[in-house]
Amino acid sequence: MSSNQKKTVEEELVEQELAVAVAIVRIGLDRIRDAATRTEQTGPRVAAERIDAALALLGPLLTCQNCGKQGPEVEAMDDPFTSALFPEQPVHEQVIYCEPCATARFEES
Repeated sequence: MSSNQKKTVEEELVEQELAVAVAIVRIGLDRIRDAATRTEQTGPRVAAERIDAALALLGPLLTCQNCGKQGPEVEAMDDPFTSALFPEQPVHEQVIYCEPCATARFEES
């Protein structure tokens, strides 16, 4: 394997790690926003508006593993295929799909 090919594989691994990190942040921000909107206090509600802005910025950073699409509809999730086939399994591989690709992956199961 040449150094160029190895570098490409290393770059791909870094991109995957970054995508997973972004997905984790998005999930955390989604949960914080959801909790903040369930209160009557103004502070958390204002924070929820700022979280929406942060989520909008993070949207384009995720790329669907299947089709390469980017945007807010692309998200990290448990593999729909293994989740459908082995629902009793507590941990599934994390994948990054847009909604159409996730649906197609689920239908494959």
